[in-house]
Amino acid sequence: MKNIITVLLISTYTIQLSAQKNLFETYKAQKLAGQETTLPDFSYVGYENGEKTIPVVDYKLFNVTDFGALPNDNTSDKASIQRCIDAAVANGSGIVYFPKGLYLVNEAGESETPIVINGSNIVLRGEDGAVLFMREHMTAIDPNKMWTTPYLFQFKKNIKRQQALKVKSDVITGSFELELEKTDGLKAGDWIELSMRNNDPIRVAKELYPYQANPKWKDIVENGVVVRVYHKLKSVGKNKIILADPTMYPVYANEGWEIRKWQPAEYCGVENLHFKGNFREKFVHHRSAIDDGGWSILQINGQVNSWLRDCVFEDVSNAARIQQCANYTVLNCKIIGNGGHAAISSEGSSRVLIAKCDDSASQWHTFGVGKPSMNTVIWRCSSAPTTSFESHATQPRNTLIDCFVGGFVYGRYGGAIASLPNHLQNLILWNYTATNVEEYPNYEFWDTNNVWLKIPMPTVAGFKSESTKFNLQQLRAFEAIGGYTTPESLYEAQLEVRLGKLPQWINDVKK
Repeated sequence: MKNIITVLLISTYTIQLSAQKNLFETYKAQKLAGQETTLPDFSYVGYENGEKTIPVVDYKLFNVTDFGALPNDNTSDKASIQRCIDAAVANGSGIVYFPKGLYLVNEAGESETPIVINGSNIVLRGEDGAVLFMREHMTAIDPNKMWTTPYLFQFKKNIKRQQALKVKSDVITGSFELELEKTDGLKAGDWIELSMRNNDPIRVAKELYPYQANPKWKDIVENGVVVRVYHKLKSVGKNKIILADPTMYPVYANEGWEIRKWQPAEYCGVENLHFKGNFREKFVHHRSAIDDGGWSILQINGQVNSWLRDCVFEDVSNAARIQQCANYTVLNCKIIGNGGHAAISSEGSSRVLIAKCDDSASQWHTFGVGKPSMNTVIWRCSSAPTTSFESHATQPRNTLIDCFVGGFVYGRYGGAIASLPNHLQNLILWNYTATNVEEYPNYEFWDTNNVWLKIPMPTVAGFKSESTKFNLQQLRAFEAIGGYTTPESLYEAQLEVRLGKLPQWINDVKK
């Protein structure tokens, strides 16, 4: 009887939401009325909340050739590049500049120590034709754990764990104001971490509704529901803070919500560089640490209002991971050559935009999310038909895949059994053009015959495919299945609603 009731509830919920005239028009009406919206508000995503063009900064120039790097000489440039970066960090800002040519960054016989960037206002910039070649792979720290292989370039921010301040008020998604027990040590312009961890079985069941937890899902069953998001403060009162951007998840004080001051790096970038690995074997998923991570390039941690743009990643395991960042934009990047493990992902970050990127290499997982990321937008990206988006478990939420053209291949989400489900609330596919040739006559996001594939009740609005049909009872809302919905882009439309017009950078990117 319980299973019958659950099916009826799912069916009724789906029909109710799908009967709406248009999901975006409903969102717009709710927004203008000041109500909580049925679609998340993605309009604050990206560099400077999507309002400004990524700048061409004029920090002091640090040329790697002045620190001993010499392109095209068949000698490692790794130590020279690290010295140049350290000088820029010591200066407080700087452009680490690579004139055109081939730089060797991981040669046989030298230390596999990563190249580390630890500071604000640091930009790695290449002249056209600057190539950073990784001849040798990195080695897993623990050979029995393939995921322990370090990335070669690491933007790191050592953030001290601050004392927690308790949240006293309950607020709906989209709120700007939070009441605290006290606001000691906070001021306007600070960044905060807003977080909650609650392993009450009832709270876990609520998060997974209408499905039930599997005891093997250790992350959510034992650790509980985990939400961790980042906000900037607009103003601070005696017992009240005003956020610069709205809450992305409902906050209930009795669930243990708290805030901590967070001190990330700011205004860092990676621009116009060609990162070349040396991964030439046919990729086999989880065959070895070399397949899964030996040729991993960029790990970006603890940054806000920063960017990665106009870069090429060739013959790599993993191109880039954006971890514990906020308002980060990845723009006009390409993954080419031999296919590897993963493309570019947002992990445990808030309001990341992955825009106009292309994965022609066909990474096993293309662009996507993992860990408790929130409000990620994958906008106008493309991939080979032989891959699909990543949703790598450990509680990502609110992900918009918007105007995507590429594969929709079954089983490419990612994530260990202990970390499932692959995604939680609000995975949204908006005008997705699926180019894969595989036929899926009854695609299930919550696969009842497969232990791995678990995404509860996503929304699909506009899905063009010659070979894929969904189990509609597993969708929270749907429209234009088999065609396209309006507006063309949800991200653009939400920006226009909030700002009154599209910012110029959107029009420039679309040209």
